[in-house]
Amino acid sequence: MKNPGWIRFILLTLSQAYLVFAASLAAIALLPALLAGWHGFVVESGSMGPLISPGDVALTAQIADGTPVAIGAVIAYENPAEAEPSGAAQVRLHRVVSVNADGGYVTAGDANVDIDSSPVARDQIIGQALVLVRIVGLPAFWLTHGDLLPFIAWAVVSLGALISAALGFPNRHVASPPRKARKARSRAPRRIGRAVTPHGILTVVGACAIGALVGAAGLTATPAMAAFSTQTRTSTSWQTDAAVVLTTGRLTPYGIFAATSIVDGAGSTFVLGSLGTSTGTTITGFTTGEVSGSTDKNNQVAKDAKTDALALAAAIAARTSTARAAALSGTITPGTYRSSGTSFTIATSITLNAGGDASAIFVFTAPSLSVAASATVNLTNGASAKNVYWRIAGAVTLGTNSLMRGTVIAVGGNITGQDGFDLFGRLVSTTGTVSTLHGSILLP
Repeated sequence: MKNPGWIRFILLTLSQAYLVFAASLAAIALLPALLAGWHGFVVESGSMGPLISPGDVALTAQIADGTPVAIGAVIAYENPAEAEPSGAAQVRLHRVVSVNADGGYVTAGDANVDIDSSPVARDQIIGQALVLVRIVGLPAFWLTHGDLLPFIAWAVVSLGALISAALGFPNRHVASPPRKARKARSRAPRRIGRAVTPHGILTVVGACAIGALVGAAGLTATPAMAAFSTQTRTSTSWQTDAAVVLTTGRLTPYGIFAATSIVDGAGSTFVLGSLGTSTGTTITGFTTGEVSGSTDKNNQVAKDAKTDALALAAAIAARTSTARAAALSGTITPGTYRSSGTSFTIATSITLNAGGDASAIFVFTAPSLSVAASATVNLTNGASAKNVYWRIAGAVTLGTNSLMRGTVIAVGGNITGQDGFDLFGRLVSTTGTVSTLHGSILLP
């Protein structure tokens, strides 16, 4: 080979870059834990993939006594053995999606279909996740899980980088000085010891960093099952706009769900789905054959559905949104929108265009919602009613002969479906009533 010096130079440069990168990752993961008392957790599961992956390290800080935990925050908490499918206690990293009346925190993994089965008490919470360091825990993850092939490959690369940096290849191929110069130098007094070179410093730092990465599970981080979520954007945890995955969970089979009562005034509303109330027990006006599913009045199934309805409402509220004119019209692309006025209104028709993406999400939030008589919500280019959500703070009115699509959740008011309305979705009032008059509701 004509110029092996260039190859050695490139190898040394790559080795130094790798060692600096390893040292940076180790410092980010270790220093907050060592200096600020934060606690680190190596993510053990892929429940947040692809955003949060096994081998990432989450750094958490304690929450001061008396400080409420914000909805949308990611917390590390001790989950007891009886609440774990494996029967063994685990540390979990999940997101708070709502708070129960008794102060218990309802949590969920962002990529999970359902919320967690048991609420989290304040004394179970270890801390709130504030920093996510990607891939830094991979060597420890591979080692503890017996994935020897990737661990050995990483170890070989790391050892090669250390050897290359330690030898400092280019320094050993400088042209030899003239003989006379060598003789003159030989008469100079010999210095005892050897100066510390940048290569030597980097080698030591890199070795320490690689050792820290290998021992990350024991030094900074406890293994933790993770489920952060396509995700909630908050100011208190790391942020990504795809945040909480919106899911109806145990609310899914219900065409109508209300906190207090469900009333069909004309006795002629057809519901392809179930009816449920909690904590109320009033369901009236429906005749035989009008409801295809069950009728649940504040039983355990209904209580679970209400829990998931509240979780869904909280997840919607936690998403970042774009202001939109209160009068909805024309074609709307996927996104999360909030009313710039006091209400969302649909006077004639709107079209939700998914652009060919069958998973596209449409979310609308407003103080109230009014759909005019004969107004329609149309879907095109792959849009689906199951991916359309309306979170309304107050009252909802579906006008005479209107066509509505999506899951409609009123969190602070009543819902009224007027004569001849049609809905592909579900009607949910978490605090009030749902009243219908000769219409149809088909689950999406």
